[in-house]
Amino acid sequence: MVGYVSAGTLEYLYNEDDETFHFLELNPRLQVEHPCTEMVADVNLPAAQLQVNLFMLIYANCIYSVSQKKTRTL
Repeated sequence: MVGYVSAGTLEYLYNEDDETFHFLELNPRLQVEHPCTEMVADVNLPAAQLQVNLFMLIYANCIYSVSQKKTRTL
């Protein structure tokens, strides 16, 4: 388990014979080839990466706010 929590690029090889995936690497950034992936997957990768990161920031802020409220009431 890597433990990386954010948007990134995962590279793998696919073996058609036995239908297995083989992990190559995980990069915490978009790669120069990302337009090819966008064409195949029909996904705007920079926008998706920003959406994931913004959600994480909002979620972390909510958790922090709740923990601060609990601390004040004790």
